[in-house]
Amino acid sequence: MGKNQNNLVKKPLFYVIFSLILFTFCSGCVKTCKFSPDYEKIGDSALENKENLMETNLKSGKVACNF
Repeated sequence: MGKNQNNLVKKPLFYVIFSLILFTFCSGCVKTCKFSPDYEKIGDSALENKENLMETNLKSGKVACNF
């Protein structure tokens, strides 16, 4: 039973450390990204919901990265 408990602790710890290393390495690659709103989708959503503009989707965006 002691061996199973060690495995239960080691697997999540391995995944957490691997994820941190991966995100740390990849964070330098994403410095040249540009974020901008997608006005075309927002406009289409506004035209679709003319009667009730509260239902308009304002959370559309574009992301462009140079890798």
